Amino acid sequence: IKWAKENSITTGYEDGTYRPDEPVSRAAMAAFIIRAKEKTDNPICNGNISCQNTQPYFKDVGPSFKFYAHIQRLYELGITQGWVMSDGSREYRPFENISRAAMAAFLVRALEGENFGYNFNPYFQDVPPNHPQFKYIQRLKELGITKGCNAEGTLYCPDRAVTRAEMAVFLCR
Repeated sequence: IKWAKENSITTGYEDGTYRPDEPVSRAAMAAFIIRAKEKTDNPICNGNISCQNTQPYFKDVGPSFKFYAHIQRLYELGITQGWVMSDGSREYRPFENISRAAMAAFLVRALEGENFGYNFNPYFQDVPPNHPQFKYIQRLKELGITKGCNAEGTLYCPDRAVTRAEMAVFLCR
């Protein structure tokens, strides 16, 4: 947490707290990743303009939203696509808590994009090869970013929400 604060990846809450046991929202995840990856709180989007001044990619995140620019940039980098709705529009769902499985996909895409190798032999008992985020979770383990969610390192807990303390550790690693 200290590392994340010193590197301007987190600003904490307005009351000066970090709240390590609270879950990370999808909106906060976007801010953490863009701050870590691009070392800025004011990302530049394609077309060399401030992401704050771009047309929304997601119908549920408008320019007045606190992390709008970060979410816009996350989309442009291919780190997230959100959900495609039946009318062709997209939703990001910024207030939902991010699962450990989704976090693995976000982090690996931020680091390596979609073209990476990984071990097909499962590291974690609760993440079989047919899990939608299997390749990302495998790669997160290979990169040394996760050790699992239990002391033995045999479980990953893919559906559990990521806490703010865990997120600081993952980003630091």
